[in-house]
This record gives sequence, C-alpha cells and structure tokens, in this order.
Amino acid sequence: NMWQKVRSMWAYVYDHYIDEYDFFHICGDDAYILVDNLRKYLASKQIKHLLNGGTDGFPVYHRKAKVDRKSPVLRPLFLGTPLPYRGSFYPAGGSGYTLNQAALRLFVERALGSHLVDNIDSREDVFTSVLMDKIGISVSDTRDEEGLFRYMHMNPPAFVQRFSTRIFLKPTLPPLPDGIKKVSKETVAIHLNYNLQGFRKGKYSRRDVEELMYRFHDILRGRCDSSFAMLPRYANL
Repeated sequence: NMWQKVRSMWAYVYDHYIDEYDFFHICGDDAYILVDNLRKYLASKQIKHLLNGGTDGFPVYHRKAKVDRKSPVLRPLFLGTPLPYRGSFYPAGGSGYTLNQAALRLFVERALGSHLVDNIDSREDVFTSVLMDKIGISVSDTRDEEGLFRYMHMNPPAFVQRFSTRIFLKPTLPPLPDGIKKVSKETVAIHLNYNLQGFRKGKYSRRDVEELMYRFHDILRGRCDSSFAMLPRYANL
C-alpha cells in the first residue's frame, strides 16, 4: 500500500511545510542520500536553467507534457532517474525523487485529491508520474555533464553491471561507460536494496540495510575499503 502512504506523506508536507523549503525529496529507508551533492545539484546552473523556463531532452518526447519555453521563473520541477513508461517517463522510486515547491503545490492542489485516490498498490513512483502527467509536469533529465545518471535507482553492483541506456528509445541516449566509470561523481542518491525478494522471504534482515547505510557512509568519506563485498552474504555480488 505504498501509494496511499506516499499520498498521505505529500499531503502532510503540503499542509505543514510547503512554504518553508524550496525542494522536497522522498525515498524509502533503504536509500542513501548524499546531501552535499544533492544540495550542490539543486543550486547548479542546470537547475537554474530549468527553473527559468529552459527545457531538456526528455519533455520533448513526453506525450503529455506542456513544454513552454516562455514559462515563468520557478516552474515546477520533477527530478529523478527518468525511465520509459507507456510513451512517457516515470522517476524510478529506488533512489527517490525530488520536487520543487511549485511542483508539490500543483501536485497536491490539482491532482492528489482527485486521481487514483482509492488505488492500493506499491508502484508509487509510477502513480506519481501518472498524476504529474495530468497536470503537464514531466520528469527532467538529471544526468550530469558527462551523461551519467545522478540518481542511482538500483543497488551499486546491479547498476554497474546491468543498467543500460538501451531501454531509452525516444530520446536515444549514448551508451554508458563500463564498470565503475558508469557511476556519476555527482551522485545524489543510492538505492541500497540488494535483494527485495530476499527480504520478503526472510533471507536478509532490515538490520542488513542499516549496516549497509553505515558502510556506505564510511566508504564515501574514505574511512574504509570501497569493495562492494560489504557484508559476508554479499561477497559474490
């Protein structure tokens, strides 16, 4: 029932915090957020370009997005890893996604209370995108200047080994580098869910995610070995 939980979260944030922050990021408890990188990205020229009405490659191919090159300052922004879905894109939920104040305001006021209000489903990322579609907001291109994805929506080994731009048909994207070079130095979020099915069967515990969170924190600050074999049971990843 993740969708109903997320609906409640956004409604609560809107009621209590909408005027206090410029951006809002939502993710699960198995995502590691690189706060410094996220803050730097949201203050970057790329974001300022979008806020001032600039466009990127994805909305052009988004079947429902209302692309307006003369749109006002502080246009609604919907940021994440854009993955293809039925002719448009949705932000992969693993690493979470980010809304600016304008997007959250429109999302709650024009869509949240009137669309998919009774759906019981775990696909909150897809449903959020469906509602954004209805009010003309599309997921932006969040790649860095090297064409690498800032939001790591898969766990690191899976992302490095399997993620490919071949899934993008319109627009077509250049292939990603091999191995660790596929990871952006400006990564803002990392999904640490190594095996969701394993969690459901009891193979892994939530304690493992907690340990991974601390492990990544130390790795990213140069305090310990950066091997992906972070726990004994992950040695073969």
